[in-house]
Amino acid sequence: MRARIAIYGISFSGIVISLLLLNLQSILPTESLSEDTLTGLRILAVALVVISLGMVLLAKSLARLANQFFSETGVALTSLKAQFRQALAPENRVYLLLVLILMGLAAALRILYIRQPMRTDESLTYLNYVSKPIYLAISDYSAPNNHLFHTFWAWIAVRLFGDTAIALRLTTFVSGVLIVPISFEMIRAHYNKRAALFTAGLVAISSVLIEYATNARGYSLQMLLIFLSLRIAYALRTSWNMALWASFALVNALALYTIPTGLYAISGIYLWLAANVFIERDEEWPKRLRTVVYSGLLMTALTLLLYAPVVIVTGIGSLTSNTYVTPLAFPLFISSVGEMLQATVAQWHTSMPLPIALLLLVGFVIVLVKHRKLSDYPLTLALPLLLVCALLITFQRVAPYTRVWLYLLPIYLGMASAGLIWLIDLTKQSRFILPALGMIGLVWGTALVVSSDSPYWSKETGTFRDAEAVINDLAPLIAEEPEARIIYEHPSGEMLHYYARHHDLPEGAISQGGITPPILYVVVNTEYPQTLESVLRLNGIDAALYSEPKQIIIYHWAAIYRAVRQ
Repeated sequence: MRARIAIYGISFSGIVISLLLLNLQSILPTESLSEDTLTGLRILAVALVVISLGMVLLAKSLARLANQFFSETGVALTSLKAQFRQALAPENRVYLLLVLILMGLAAALRILYIRQPMRTDESLTYLNYVSKPIYLAISDYSAPNNHLFHTFWAWIAVRLFGDTAIALRLTTFVSGVLIVPISFEMIRAHYNKRAALFTAGLVAISSVLIEYATNARGYSLQMLLIFLSLRIAYALRTSWNMALWASFALVNALALYTIPTGLYAISGIYLWLAANVFIERDEEWPKRLRTVVYSGLLMTALTLLLYAPVVIVTGIGSLTSNTYVTPLAFPLFISSVGEMLQATVAQWHTSMPLPIALLLLVGFVIVLVKHRKLSDYPLTLALPLLLVCALLITFQRVAPYTRVWLYLLPIYLGMASAGLIWLIDLTKQSRFILPALGMIGLVWGTALVVSSDSPYWSKETGTFRDAEAVINDLAPLIAEEPEARIIYEHPSGEMLHYYARHHDLPEGAISQGGITPPILYVVVNTEYPQTLESVLRLNGIDAALYSEPKQIIIYHWAAIYRAVRQ
């Protein structure tokens, strides 16, 4: 009875709030609300009315479900405790110790790069979102650069630990380290402990995963949530626990909330789960399949709820009509997908010798062929994941950035490891070969990443390695010449603005172009095909109005020129 009363109360509150939202224009000054905001409020109000009326009509059923949910939560927690005890059992302690060591290695490698110079996208994340009040940070989706759930945690970290690059990157760093144990658990549940251990080692030393664990973007956090979703999906194969199904929906919604491109992975996971239920077809498979659908509907509702502030503030078009989801002409789409696939393969194998990459490919092919012998699941995970990706990008006619597919890398490494271990097990000395191979591979792989410094030298998401030095040198010059202006060429601007905020350089000193100040400081980022002439031209500067620019400072990857208006 209490549950039904609570449901009626929530429904009534929803209707009251929806009426307030519909009449907000008459309560607040008209000019304070944009047309996009008003449209978003109307959509939210209608959704609230529909949900509230639905809750009233289904109050009895919802109350029964609520009571069942709370009773089964205790069962789920008891099961979780039992799994922790099993992980600490004597036969598993060696694996637990090795995973902890690999986590330490992963943390050490990521600490090496957490102080690297800021990159373009993470600088933009800070400037446009993390530096703003929280209600703006999680509602402004004027550009897809805002990875909302990551922004939320980055905002908290910067307030708790100080306005530094390390604090800004803390969320992605922690997520990047936690990907090691969750990858182990994901592959252990799907294949076996030895394949899981190899996977954890490969994830710990992967150059691109190190890079994105030290870049304040949402990709590492999204990967962590996707792998947690997969681990829950494994348990759902045999479980009717409602709390577990609700957790599955919530984790998936948070992955989508982090970055909408999570749709590729989450759709694949749901398809994999549904396909396994259908293939096995036990006596209760129709009921189990309906539960998969209900979980998907709950995930959709939670995702819409999480994105409500975005819809209100920047409109639904910011999610559905931004430049990154604009369909390409079909011939351009085909060529772009080819380039994307080539770049993705190259990115995954950064710092990896070709023979090792080929061995992993052999292992992956083996596991596809021998899947039914190596796994308890009738359908391999790779097929639905890849099928959904192919269908969605074809339907959208877009070729996403290579980093969108990072979540597939640990899965690929896990499947390849399972295949290679099966192959090595065919030999009589596998019990000696596997530990030796694992140790040699770990040491060699770590040495290759550190010696090549590949996470640092990557140009992913834009770089300007000398940006802080440039600002440090220009700040006293601008203080002496307040009317002077700094001009630059993309992708240098975001890093210059980031460091300007942290070194007390007035925001207006960095120009967007189209000006003729008495003194110009021209910043050239020589890591890109930039020249003095290209920077002047792109900023709309008439060189004839100025004296011959003089190079006043030169750096490893940059140069500064000074020009005086004649």
